[in-house]
Amino acid sequence: MKSGREPRWYVLEDDAASGPFDPPALAALIHRNSLVWRDGMADWERAGRVPDLSEILAAKRRAVPADETSPGGRMEPSAPAGAPAAQPLSMDGPPSAEPVPPTPAGPPQPSRASGAPASAVPEAAYPAWLKAVPALMGFFLGSCLLGLAWLGAGLFLGLSMEPGAVMTAVGAIGGAACALAVIHAGWSCVRGRPGARNPWAAAGLLLVPVFNLYWQFKAIPGLMAVMNAAARERGAVLPWTADSAARIFCWLSVLLLLPLLNGLILLFWLVMLFVAVRQIAENTLALASPGVRTP
Repeated sequence: MKSGREPRWYVLEDDAASGPFDPPALAALIHRNSLVWRDGMADWERAGRVPDLSEILAAKRRAVPADETSPGGRMEPSAPAGAPAAQPLSMDGPPSAEPVPPTPAGPPQPSRASGAPASAVPEAAYPAWLKAVPALMGFFLGSCLLGLAWLGAGLFLGLSMEPGAVMTAVGAIGGAACALAVIHAGWSCVRGRPGARNPWAAAGLLLVPVFNLYWQFKAIPGLMAVMNAAARERGAVLPWTADSAARIFCWLSVLLLLPLLNGLILLFWLVMLFVAVRQIAENTLALASPGVRTP
C-alpha cells in the first residue's frame, strides 16, 4: 500500500476526470499540457505550470527522443516502454474499492476556466453604477429640459440666459456620457459573441458627426439583438427583449435634423433616449449575473 502522504493526482481528459494516481502512474499519463488536480489546488491546471510536476515532466522529456514528440513539442500521453501501467492509487483494497473523494476535497468540475476560451462575461460583477442608470439619466435629462424651459422663458420674460444655458449643457453632456458608458458596458458584456462589436468602437463612433446617424442603428438596436441571442443560448429571460425603443430613438435622431420637426419631437426623443439606455443597462446587469452567464 502506498504511503498516505503521497499526493493523489487526478487527470482531466475530454471533460472526464480520472484518478486518483500516484506520481509513478501519473508520469505515464500526462504531458505538459495535461490538466491535473490534487487536494489543495483551487482548480484544474496545466501540468507544465505545476511546480510539483516539473521533475516528472523533465524526466519524461529526457526519456522520450525528439522524434517521438509532436511537431509542436507536445509529448504524447502514451507511456514509454517498460513504464508501469497506469493504475489508480489503492487505499485499503483493490482499485475498484477506491472510495469516491468527498465533494469538498474532490477535483473541481470541468469548466471553461480550465484552459478553454474565456467567457464573454467577466467573472467580476459589473459596476454598481449601472443600477443607478435610471436615476442618473433622469437627472441629466431633467436638467436638460429645465434648461431649455429656462431659455424659452427668457426670450419672453427677459430673464438671464446663463442659468438656462448651464443647465442645458450639464444635462446634455452628462446624459451623452452616461449613454455612451452604458453602450460600452453592454458591448463588453457580450464580447466574443457572434455579431459582437468592439466596445470602444461601438461607443466611440457615435461621436462622429453624420456617420453616427448610420452607426447608431448598429450600436444600439444591434446590441439588443446580440443580447437576446446570448440569453436564448442560456435559456435566460432578459428584462427587455424588444428593440422598438432603440429603433424609435434612432429614427427620431434622424428627424431632429429637420428644422420644422426638431422642436416638436425633442421631448419625445429625450424620453426614448432614457428608455433605450435604461433597457441596455438592465439587460447588461441580467447577463452579467452569475446565474445568467453566457458560455
